[in-house]
Amino acid sequence: MSGDTRNFVFYDTETTGTNVEFDQIIQFAAILTDKSFKELDRINIRCRRLPWIVPSPSAMIVTGISPSQIDNPNLPQFPDMMASIQERLRSWSPALFIGYNSFQFDEPLLQRALWQTLNPPYLTVTHGNARADVLPLVRAMSRISPHALVVPNIASGRPIFRLDRLAPLNGYAHTDAHDALGDVLAVIHICKKIASRSQALWALFLDCSDREFASRLVNTGKPIFFAEPSKDGRPGWWGLPIGSDNKQKSAKFVAKLEADWRRFFSNTISSQEMLITSHTFRIRRFKENMFPIAASQYEAGAHLGIVPSKRVAEEAAFLASPERRAILVKLATKMREEWPEPRALEQRIFEGFPGKHDEMVMRNFAETPWSQRASLIRKFNDPRFQQIAQRLIFLMAPESLSKSDRSRVKQGIRDRLLGQNPDQNLWRTVAIARSELDEIRKASPHENATQEIEGWLHKIERSLASTK
Repeated sequence: MSGDTRNFVFYDTETTGTNVEFDQIIQFAAILTDKSFKELDRINIRCRRLPWIVPSPSAMIVTGISPSQIDNPNLPQFPDMMASIQERLRSWSPALFIGYNSFQFDEPLLQRALWQTLNPPYLTVTHGNARADVLPLVRAMSRISPHALVVPNIASGRPIFRLDRLAPLNGYAHTDAHDALGDVLAVIHICKKIASRSQALWALFLDCSDREFASRLVNTGKPIFFAEPSKDGRPGWWGLPIGSDNKQKSAKFVAKLEADWRRFFSNTISSQEMLITSHTFRIRRFKENMFPIAASQYEAGAHLGIVPSKRVAEEAAFLASPERRAILVKLATKMREEWPEPRALEQRIFEGFPGKHDEMVMRNFAETPWSQRASLIRKFNDPRFQQIAQRLIFLMAPESLSKSDRSRVKQGIRDRLLGQNPDQNLWRTVAIARSELDEIRKASPHENATQEIEGWLHKIERSLASTK
């Protein structure tokens, strides 16, 4: 199993809310360790709020951060924080980047934060780096090695996997929950437990973080066990790789072998299109560089004690036909949900990589004093980078912008935060934050905190309304 020699980077973020497109990282912490979890280096850095961001009152109360802290002028500005993070993480590369629920939250936030400060966004999967998420590992542990970790339950008996509940039950006090560094230390503690108590699952976790391993696994064309527990108590499911996504070759389609695929192919083509989107005939799509915890038939049996049923073997044999697999890939590609058309700058990260010319301008931009960067704005070919550069200079050296550019950015911030932008439903306005605060008051007794946040929101609103 795993022979990867890369160090680990455990990381976490604290943010202004849960919207990965429009909220902001305000604290980033990471600890570099060797394969034995020995600490080699660390970073723990905060920044102040961006002027076009209204934080979630709920997030502020949960993390315990006050308005005076989030707007503290002694803290670095967002671009300076991201430059420090990018420099440190590059110096630690190549490494395996590990978070908790990071695939769904911290990873996309980090990508966008780097992109929005004109840094290369895909740091965790370039320069020899790879990424992994501990939350799916903990879920798999709860069914495959149920005695390795104590997993909390809610009243109905359903397990919950929140880190602030999990860590204390497994020997880590976690008194600093919802602090990025405290959460990083909690994740390291959990990983140590898993590595010592279920070496097989830990090894699979590391293996599946490696893109080459995932590629070899899916290209065998044989059944694979996916350690994703189901609601009915099963520890995972068996699937058969059927081919690549025609729109993205590094993404692979896997057909669930619990389904009756003979019945599926007995239907008309129009019926098949309807069935392929149902839960019964599930086809999953996985990226090779964001692969779930999975095992070959041999590894599942030898290391996890899990073997496929006769039904699974029969369905795999039926789908061994290249013609049937090709039909399923075509259907899955056709029926795959498309991303909605981007409407705001923050949503346009995936519209394309910078060309060589823009990469050169980015390097010059980073090396030039802020007071002189305005001359580089229109040297970018890509209008996205022109807009990002203008935002950053407005933040760091507004006097260097032309009067018209400065006025345009100010107007954009006013319209965004006061709800006068046609896309205002995409992000949090002052009015939305105030409504959220009203709901908090009804549900919990945070009177002092809510009063302080209410006064702060009024201050932001008055400041915007009076700005010309």
